[in-house]
Amino acid sequence: MTRKRKSNHSQSSQRARAMKIARQQESSVHAEQRRIEQAERQANSRAAETSTQADARRKLNAERMDTQRASETAEETAFHRQQFAACMASHRASEVPEEAASRRQENAERVASQRASETVEEADTRRLAVAERQAERRQIFARNT
Repeated sequence: MTRKRKSNHSQSSQRARAMKIARQQESSVHAEQRRIEQAERQANSRAAETSTQADARRKLNAERMDTQRASETAEETAFHRQQFAACMASHRASEVPEEAASRRQENAERVASQRASETVEEADTRRLAVAERQAERRQIFARNT
């Protein structure tokens, strides 16, 4: 009778521990180089994916972020929103007019596609959420003026 095969779960966790230790010991120059290489690999991967694959990746990421946001405190949520707003402001400030126009066009197409596929109930829910956000912003604006 042949021997029972053992899983390699312990090997992968040993490998993960080894990589974590290696990352902790690397210099800032090496860490930056590793991040650049990872960003390039990710950009190449995204450039090669189909629109269906991109939609699936975005959906999976949105679900993961929803789960993460559900467990955040109010302070963490406010901090993440400030970080995101600063990042977007920086990104948009560095855009040339053609990039801004392209971004707006892509966004309009994406929103139109989403709205075309939503049900009447989903549209009503979306409109209600938008109205609530606008009312909240009006209150904040009124307090700040």
